[in-house]
Amino acid sequence: MIPGPTDLDERVINAMNRQMIDHRSQEFRDLMRSIEDNARKVFGTSSYVYVLTSSGTGGVEAAASNLVEAGDHVLIPISGLFGERLAEAFEAYGATVYREKLPEAEGPTPELIASKLDEHPDTNIVAFPYNDTSTGIIAHNLEDIVKVCRRRDKLVVIDAVSILGGARMPVDELGIDLCVTGSQKCLAAPPGLALVSVSQRAWEKIEGKKRRPPYFDLVKYRHFLEERMETPFTPAVSLFWGLDMALKIIVETGVGRWIGRHQSGAAALYAGLEKLGLRFYSGDNFRSPTVAAMHLPHGLTDSAIREKMAKEHGILIAGGLGPYRGKMFRVANIGNVSREKILKTIEALGKTLSGLGLSINPGEAVEAAREKLERTWPG
Repeated sequence: MIPGPTDLDERVINAMNRQMIDHRSQEFRDLMRSIEDNARKVFGTSSYVYVLTSSGTGGVEAAASNLVEAGDHVLIPISGLFGERLAEAFEAYGATVYREKLPEAEGPTPELIASKLDEHPDTNIVAFPYNDTSTGIIAHNLEDIVKVCRRRDKLVVIDAVSILGGARMPVDELGIDLCVTGSQKCLAAPPGLALVSVSQRAWEKIEGKKRRPPYFDLVKYRHFLEERMETPFTPAVSLFWGLDMALKIIVETGVGRWIGRHQSGAAALYAGLEKLGLRFYSGDNFRSPTVAAMHLPHGLTDSAIREKMAKEHGILIAGGLGPYRGKMFRVANIGNVSREKILKTIEALGKTLSGLGLSINPGEAVEAAREKLERTWPG
C-alpha cells in the first residue's frame, strides 16, 4: 500500500516471463501497436502516446527539455515535493520559473492560476502535478484550471505520474498539451517506463526549437512511431510486455470502472482513517484519491508505525519524502485496488496504532470503510 511500485497482476508478471525479441522486428511492432491502441484509450487521446524507457521523472524531463528554451516563462504552483522537482526540471533547460508555493494543505485552483497569470503576463507555459503523492494533494478542478490557461493561450503541462488511470482526465477533451505518467502507479505495470502525450499546439513549439535532447527527442520518437511503429533507441522489452498486459487489463475492465475502483477505494480509505482519529495533510477539497498523507499521532514516529505494520501484518505503507520525512506517513490506493486490500489495511493500521498505545476501535474504522465500499464500488 505504498505509492508505487504497486502490486502486479499475475498476468502482467507472466507476460514478462519470455525471451527477448528484436526491437526492429514485426513481433515488436505488433507489441508496440497493441500498447498504442490501449494507451490512447486510457489517456483519452486520438494522438500517439510515446513510451520512454525511463522513470516518470524521465518523462517530466522530456517535457521540459522538448518544450522550453531560454526566454520562456513557466508558472508552477507547488503543493509538494513533485512540484519542486517539476520546477527544477524546467529551470535546468533555461526557463524562468515562477514558483507559486501554495498554502499548506491546498492545491492549485482556477482562481489562483488566473490571479498568478495576471501577475505574470509573460508566462507562456503552466505546469503542475495534478496529484502530488508527497502531500496527498490533488487539484480536483483540473478542467477549469485548463480552461483558464487555454483562454489565455498558455500551454498546459500536467505531471500525471501518480494519477492517470486513478481519476478521470481525458487529455483531448480537457485540452492538456503535454501529459506525463509513469508505468508503476495507477496503470499497475512494472516501474521503468514513462508515457507522454503531446497536443498539436505543443508540437508547434517543440518543432520550433533549435536544439532538442538527444535521448528524449520527442520528434525522433514521433518519426519512429509513425514510420515504423518502433522506438528510436533500444527499449526495455520485458517492461513493454508487462505494460502491454497491464493496459489490456484496464481496457478489459473498462477504463471508467478502473477509475471508479480508485474513487471508491479512496472514499473507503478516508472514511476508515477518519474513524481512527487521524488528521490528513491535505484539506477536504484537495484529498488525493490515490494516496492519503497523515500527520503523525502525538508521541509516535512514522518508522514505528511502518515497521510494526510490516512485521505483524505484512502490509507496507510509506513515510514522508524530502522535507516531509519524519513528519507524516502515507497509505496508497493505487493500481490493483480491491475491497479486500482496503479493509485489511484499515484493520491492520488500527491494530498497529492500538498496539502503540492509541485508544481507538479498529472495528469501527473497518465498518466505516466497508459501508463506503458497499455504496460506491463499481459493478
